[in-house]
Amino acid sequence: GHAVGAQSPLQVLQVDLCAALTLYASRYEEQLGAHVARAVKAVWDLVTACGDAAEDDRLVSSGITFLTAAAVTDWPCSPFADSVALQAICERIVLPNVRLRPSDVEMFREDPLEYVAKDVEGSDEETRRRAAMDLVRALRRHHNASVCEVLVRYAGQLLEQAEAADEEQSVLCKDACAHLVIAMAGPASKSNGLNAGIVEQFFASQVAPEMQSERLPQKRELLRASCLKFVTQMRTVLPANCVLGILPAVSRHVFVENPVIHTYAAVCAHFVTTVQDIGSETGKRVRRFEPVVLLPSLLPMALPIAQIIVAEHGLAQNEYLARSLLAIFACLQDSALEAAPQVLQMLAGYVARLQPRNPECVHALFECIAVLLKLIVPKGASQVEGILLPVLGSVFERGIEELLPYCLQTLALIVDLAPAPSPTGVYAELLARVLGEELWQSVGNVPGLIRLLRAYFAKHAIFGGLIRSSMPALFDRFHYALGHRRLDARAFELLNAIVRLLPPDMYHPYFDTAVALALARIQKANYLEKEFVVTMSLFAYLQPDPEAVPSIFERLQPRAWPRFLVQVWIPASSKVLLLQRRKVCMLALAKLMTTKEVCSTPTLLGACAESLASLLRWRNAGLMCWITSIMLPRLRGDEPAEMQQYEAGYARLLHGEPPGPQDAAGAMPVAGWDMLPEISDRNVAMRVVRQLLTAIRPAIQALEKVPPALNEVWQQEAV
Repeated sequence: GHAVGAQSPLQVLQVDLCAALTLYASRYEEQLGAHVARAVKAVWDLVTACGDAAEDDRLVSSGITFLTAAAVTDWPCSPFADSVALQAICERIVLPNVRLRPSDVEMFREDPLEYVAKDVEGSDEETRRRAAMDLVRALRRHHNASVCEVLVRYAGQLLEQAEAADEEQSVLCKDACAHLVIAMAGPASKSNGLNAGIVEQFFASQVAPEMQSERLPQKRELLRASCLKFVTQMRTVLPANCVLGILPAVSRHVFVENPVIHTYAAVCAHFVTTVQDIGSETGKRVRRFEPVVLLPSLLPMALPIAQIIVAEHGLAQNEYLARSLLAIFACLQDSALEAAPQVLQMLAGYVARLQPRNPECVHALFECIAVLLKLIVPKGASQVEGILLPVLGSVFERGIEELLPYCLQTLALIVDLAPAPSPTGVYAELLARVLGEELWQSVGNVPGLIRLLRAYFAKHAIFGGLIRSSMPALFDRFHYALGHRRLDARAFELLNAIVRLLPPDMYHPYFDTAVALALARIQKANYLEKEFVVTMSLFAYLQPDPEAVPSIFERLQPRAWPRFLVQVWIPASSKVLLLQRRKVCMLALAKLMTTKEVCSTPTLLGACAESLASLLRWRNAGLMCWITSIMLPRLRGDEPAEMQQYEAGYARLLHGEPPGPQDAAGAMPVAGWDMLPEISDRNVAMRVVRQLLTAIRPAIQALEKVPPALNEVWQQEAV
């Protein structure tokens, strides 16, 4: 939309009224039902009276959005059921708004950044064209055959006009036609053979010949961009051989000077790597295109895309190119090894001088660096250290807040991957720097600092001396984070890393004090109970002695343990949503059930058995878990909501975790750190729980009520 200042007060009111009607159409069908025909007529009159002017854009798109919402519902006497009405809607609303106006063509040439932002797949910009295409999809839901009949007729007329018109008009007619075909093919209630046939026919007769033409006069650039967009959006509708056949032509377009065209070529390559089908035998999602068939088309794109990014040709800090580069290497993996060192060298040089303006681009670049590291380091680490360590050092020196969290994660990955890093020199200096107070002052750095410490802890066989002498500083940082409202949950992440990765004799002298501080903190901040219980669960599960946790409590708060177990530990365990953390709580609870006090007190044992049964379901706790683990870190950079002053947020690199079983080709990286990767599925977990509980099975069977899920533990044994 355009600045509201360009609209008259009446138009602003009309936009709001259309939005209100849209809400009624999508949420309150009963209330709107009696008036829907009048509402559709009023909005139709409003939209058809608008001209081409930019100040009408908001009104036209919000009017069409209402018609779309109304068309989705099958009203008792639907205003859309009449074929004359459908024809009028297609003629007076869809067609004029699918066609580009002179101002759009000017934007394509003069302001490619704005054009791409409004036009590219996944954009949420409200444009006339997008609204008109959504309207077609909505109308098709209940009237697919009649709508397509009208639109196919119009598409034919547009192609006839294109043959007769001059080149500029011909391009606009074909562009409009391509978008009509896309609208006819997108998901209606279900796409059918008729629509797929239209797409294939248009692809063969118009798109493929245009894409394969060697000549690209300036006047045809807009049509070429539309053809690239057509292939991208129709990647799941077109037969696989059509998509593979056109890919070499797509990849050539990264060499085109026009920024919209090379961006769309990269976007197409990116999305082709993501196409999935449901496997016929397994019922699971599988890739439609194996990396080996994409290799000849995608690998030649990697260097040119990296060159455009680094030289900032066309659009500076172009996130679509950066994401495409990431997708190419993540898909091709070792097959792309020949290009990886050169691309890494280029991206490192770029990061060294980068002034970040586009966070999406920066994020994708560092994801790409992480993927490249995982490809290159196993084949020879010293060259990577030579390329990256000076660059990351210079970012430290320049103190660029937005880049520091990414640099810390990248350094962590280098430490993880390096087969034998030296415990002196640069790595020793880095550890001292990481434990210094200065870096911990910025909230956005802390998760990256913890990630880097985790990498050092995992190599304690090499860095043991350094880490042992740093233990007081480490627990100072824990204390600092614990007392800071926006870092307190991170303090437990640090403790988790210490408990999981370091030998117990290193941290035992400090652990009781840390637990005492944490207990004092959760008295004031009960939202931390869950974090505390996950940490203590990890400790309980990893200690050979099941009595380890009760004896800490006995030393700190005599006789408080049974009450704490029932009132805090068990309720907090049930609130842990993420499976990676739930399994820690589950195994620890099974171990705690074997302690003297619990197994000899039926009320305690019964409460633990109930809680364990619900944890044994072995699944993430539904949609909320997906939102908290995948979406929120992406949207707000893992940050708590109260952002008082500006600070660079933290964005976790999905590819920044050390390689593990999740790194199988094509697997989506898991959000966050898996503290017990060896407990890989429910069967393994059940086996461990069974081993832990066998000794106290008689006590469990003697309970008044044994939860069915616990009986299942023994049934699995029989299987």
